[in-house]
Amino acid sequence: MDYNSINQTLRTLRNQQRKLDVETGIQYVTTLKRSILGSSELAKVSSLIVLAKAMQYLPKSDRLFSLFDSKLFSALFGVLAKANVAPEPYKAVLVICTSFLTGSLAKNRTASMYDSLLWTICESNSIFDSLASHLSDQNVGVSSTISDFISQILYRSFQLGDASIIIHEVKCLMECHFFDSISSLPYDFKAHMDSIPSLKKSSMLILHFLINSSLKSDVFSPLTNESIISMSRMMSECGSGEGKTSTRGEQSGLHNASIQNAATADYVKIGLDTSTDLPNYIQSHFTPACALDLIYMLKSPNMTFKKNFSEHTMFADQRTYFPLMRFAIAITNQLARIDTERYPGFSLVVPYFNSDLYYSFMSCALKFWMLSKAEDDDFDRVLKLVPTLVSYCDNILRSQPYYTLNERLLKLKYSDLKKFQLKQLESDKLTYWSSSLLSFNKELNKQVLEFVRNQRFFELSKGSWVYINNPLDSRPQQGKPVYYFLTLSSNNRSLVYKEFTRKHAHRPNIDKDGAIIEFKNVTRVDYKKKNEDFSAHNLITISSRLKVSQISIYTDKGSVFDFYVDTEGKLFSWLDGLRMLMDDNSALSKDTTNQIDVLKDIRTKIQLLDLEDSQETEKLRQKPAPTFEPAELQQIASGFYFE
Repeated sequence: MDYNSINQTLRTLRNQQRKLDVETGIQYVTTLKRSILGSSELAKVSSLIVLAKAMQYLPKSDRLFSLFDSKLFSALFGVLAKANVAPEPYKAVLVICTSFLTGSLAKNRTASMYDSLLWTICESNSIFDSLASHLSDQNVGVSSTISDFISQILYRSFQLGDASIIIHEVKCLMECHFFDSISSLPYDFKAHMDSIPSLKKSSMLILHFLINSSLKSDVFSPLTNESIISMSRMMSECGSGEGKTSTRGEQSGLHNASIQNAATADYVKIGLDTSTDLPNYIQSHFTPACALDLIYMLKSPNMTFKKNFSEHTMFADQRTYFPLMRFAIAITNQLARIDTERYPGFSLVVPYFNSDLYYSFMSCALKFWMLSKAEDDDFDRVLKLVPTLVSYCDNILRSQPYYTLNERLLKLKYSDLKKFQLKQLESDKLTYWSSSLLSFNKELNKQVLEFVRNQRFFELSKGSWVYINNPLDSRPQQGKPVYYFLTLSSNNRSLVYKEFTRKHAHRPNIDKDGAIIEFKNVTRVDYKKKNEDFSAHNLITISSRLKVSQISIYTDKGSVFDFYVDTEGKLFSWLDGLRMLMDDNSALSKDTTNQIDVLKDIRTKIQLLDLEDSQETEKLRQKPAPTFEPAELQQIASGFYFE
């Protein structure tokens, strides 16, 4: 019996839709296992592929399940670690391991039933690099199987509850940037990977395990030491450390003596008091998840953060040093609780255990601290920018691929994020208060229209010179009137005009001898453009520069009063002004409409800033906004300069 005959039997079983019996299954797995552990490369690869097919036909059996031991998994992981492995055997190894981890073969379940795989993978660090690198091949089948495999590993590790296994796996995944790699896959590609939701759930279980664990326990205590070593090395590289931690002779002793030595180092430059005991501070305030984030952030080969941090410590003092440790805790917690319902851009992104994203957030925090010239008391104010940064990322991820995100964050300007924060604040408040502002908005619309109307009346009351006839026509006869001087009556109820042969240097007084058109008799106001169509576009003439329009005022007696203007400013000043005098706001010019919209927007924003804003944002989102009487809203909206 060999892999060929077994493969033939599996084809028959597939057609008959049957499974193997226990004894035959044991015989098949034993035969294939022998070939996988053997020296023949061809037999090994072929047996891998056949065993992957056989997994779905194997019955439940503890004897059969026990055949999958550490020797077999060591050989399987050896295949994954090799360079240039073909997709089919690579995927076959993942299928075998994933099927084993689903527990479909075991009849009786125990807490340690997956130890053979979980402990073996801890001895095979290189396979994580291989898994992360194969994601870039963008083979949907392989990538989905990789994602499913990691999901099962994390889930079974969480069930086992062995902290040493969990720490080792998370370290390997962060070391190879696995979650950044899978998040960087194209959106359409990830949408076809059904295993991503389960991967996020499994990794979230691990995250909660690490967040709810204490660094004071023996199994996690090495993370405290690693954090101090990474911090000391970073400060030494930046020229900020006062302890002698950078010499080669001390590096080996640092692992054993770092906790004792750290207490005497000057950690005020990372925002701690001079009397702070760093090991105790880390164990009391950090979680294992936070420690891992900080360690791998400080290990990053990207020098942006270290360069900025070094520059910062050169000019800062004890009041203005960047509180790195406090931000490290806050950023880990922020990335751990991103809600994909609120931030759908993160639905196919894993933001935790993602050292690249964490690095970008920490770099932004340092940048904002420096540019805002913050001091100790400003920590909470600057920290409020971190949730805003999440919203900013979500806004990008809704339209742009994830792989562009980190670069954009590192280039993000403080002023740009503040503008984004302001827009977000306006949007959130407007959404929260929208139901209560309906009556207020009606009143606001009336007030703004009244203000613009009074403004137009004021412009018209100054009066202006207009033409009696089209100025583009032939020259007027000598001595005949050419201009009207138009103005409003003192009570704004009529239009007053008078003919003139020439323009006067001063405003003429025509209240007593000017002709009058009562606005109560006006039915409509129209206009027509009168510019000539110049065929010779290369010629520039005086008349071609004029924007001549005819304005016609129709009365209920059938008469029409026409006059001409030669600029768009005069056109819309008179046209909009006369229409607003008639309470006709349906056909206002673009400039006037824009002015109305801008004024309404300014008034609304000022109104929203005056309204109460509770700090309990999440609670506000979950309950309906209270209602207010229109009179109450009108009262707090009064007192503006244009009323």
